[in-house]
Amino acid sequence: MDPLLSERNASLNYQPYATTLVGAIEPCMTNRNLLHPTTPKRLSINVADDQLKRRIGSKTVLNAAFDELVRWCDAAVHTGWKMEVVNQGGGDFRFYKYLKKARPELAENIPFVSFHSHEEVFEYYKTVTVAASSRGHGMMILFGVQCATISLIMHEKVASFISDIGHPEWGVDMDPSRREARNSSGIADDLMRVLNYIDNNRALVHRQMLHAQANLMAVTANNMHRFDKDVEQRAKTLLAAPSSQ
Repeated sequence: MDPLLSERNASLNYQPYATTLVGAIEPCMTNRNLLHPTTPKRLSINVADDQLKRRIGSKTVLNAAFDELVRWCDAAVHTGWKMEVVNQGGGDFRFYKYLKKARPELAENIPFVSFHSHEEVFEYYKTVTVAASSRGHGMMILFGVQCATISLIMHEKVASFISDIGHPEWGVDMDPSRREARNSSGIADDLMRVLNYIDNNRALVHRQMLHAQANLMAVTANNMHRFDKDVEQRAKTLLAAPSSQ
């Protein structure tokens, strides 16, 4: 390895995104629906529209993955879940359009949810029972408010987050090229297995989320303790600098 690269890496410190810590910092913003679900139970799904070719490849591959997501929606609805498709990124329309074209009678009973502010995003995820997303930062928000999550793994960012928190079992790979059969077959079944596991082990999953979030808080506290004097000195230097106005 390049000595300069090695030296740079040695000086880096892992720091979790602030959104992954929301529930630990502000308990009033945490999800209550996992332990005390509404009737019917609510399952949301968000499929990121941006850079889909880079996330999962060709249109043929994408459509095969979408077919499996439609199968999953159908299975979830038929086992008592209230499905909702979420427009979390502001332009996440493609999967919902695909669903309406492929299964219009199913889509009639699956609302499309959009947000007008960041506050609405947090408030919404406090009220669902389980949420699935292919958006990296979207997953971090869900985890941050202690909402049970299913990662739709279309790219490395989503996979790396659930690996970082120690729970890769909360994700399903959507890329056929990385799956054992080298095709999309079985994606819907895998998603249903993860959903059923969460549904049947709610208290355990909730404890696992709290433990993982506590670990991230510990990392953050250690970083604050380590760098507090440097930050304080930097702030004093900035405040002492002549104003440009």
